[in-house]
Amino acid sequence: MPSFRYKAVSAGGKTIEGAMEAADRSIVVEKLRGQGHFPLNVEEGSASGQSILHRDLFGTGGVARRDITIATRELATLLKAGLPLDRALRVLIDVADVTAVREMQSRILERVQGGASLADSIEDEGRSFPSFYAGMVRAGEAGGTLHEVLVRLADFMERIQALRESVRSALIYPAILMAMAVLTVIVMFGLVLPQFRPLFADMGDALPLLTRIFLVVGDAVQEWWWAGALVIALAVLLFRRALKDSAFRLRWDGWKLGIPLAGDLLRKIETARFAHTMAMLLHGGQPLLDALGIVRDVVDNSALRQALTEVSGRLRQGQGLATPLAECGLFPSLAIHLIRVGEEGGQLEAMLEQLASIYDREVQEATKRLMALLVPLLTIGLGVVIAIIIISVLGAFLSVNETI
Repeated sequence: MPSFRYKAVSAGGKTIEGAMEAADRSIVVEKLRGQGHFPLNVEEGSASGQSILHRDLFGTGGVARRDITIATRELATLLKAGLPLDRALRVLIDVADVTAVREMQSRILERVQGGASLADSIEDEGRSFPSFYAGMVRAGEAGGTLHEVLVRLADFMERIQALRESVRSALIYPAILMAMAVLTVIVMFGLVLPQFRPLFADMGDALPLLTRIFLVVGDAVQEWWWAGALVIALAVLLFRRALKDSAFRLRWDGWKLGIPLAGDLLRKIETARFAHTMAMLLHGGQPLLDALGIVRDVVDNSALRQALTEVSGRLRQGQGLATPLAECGLFPSLAIHLIRVGEEGGQLEAMLEQLASIYDREVQEATKRLMALLVPLLTIGLGVVIAIIIISVLGAFLSVNETI
């Protein structure tokens, strides 16, 4: 039975934390509520403590989005339990394990106690929060539904995080396989092949051409490996600097969208993020044009960002959302169709939520298809390279036997 770590607030307002074994998370939540506690956070396992310790020791350069999501969920729970905002923030400060989060929450509490709204206090934190966060909180404060807005924000950020993690987890094995392939080739050329040079020293042109080429490459790797490493590091540095140029970044991002399979996956990821964010903002009362402007800043791909800028201009001219999105040619046709149906039926928000759910599943399926193709290709490629090297060495030995 899995073990869950939890944080909760007792009926007396004290923070408690501990561990509990249960079949799933919901059972832990129910048990805590049955004991008169308000659950703040329930997570499976104890690995999170190690990551928290690592972040406290080495730092992250800011507050991680995962920590923002957890704090949002905890604040929503405390406000729903009836705690005033300032007291809820104090509780969050007391239970915060990450130094950067604790300091950020302390600054927010200080501003709130000074008379600022929660939205303004969050806005002063700059890039620690997503660009749409403060606007959603402001709408919740104005409408008296702050805890509901915070729950929706937490749900949204958890879905986006889960989407990102699912893709990242799927790419781990191919990345390891690629690294092993490169390392194997370097070891074969730099360490293994040069060991055979003394055996073939007197062969000269009698050696097979492939063997001679590989021996030359092996000598070059042994003698000039540092130059190769320097060239690679310089190329990476120049590429990262080039990405800061908006024109180059636009061309690069546009090219990525055109890659077979991988480009399709990128489109689906950005479509899911677009739909999730638009649905949340429209539900929070944001006008369509303002919501689109916020979504434009959330999208990672600059080609899509430029397309959304053009769509915003068309909206200002009184056009709908679906037609300019279709004309930009970067969004999937299914997404365009569902958005058009939502506009025509006056159910755009509901249709965007449906669209987000569809593309969450599409991303998972596209990731599986890409991995199903990529992993065998990498495995076969590595096998072919090793086989060619072995054949070249065997060919050299056969040539030696023939000369004898």
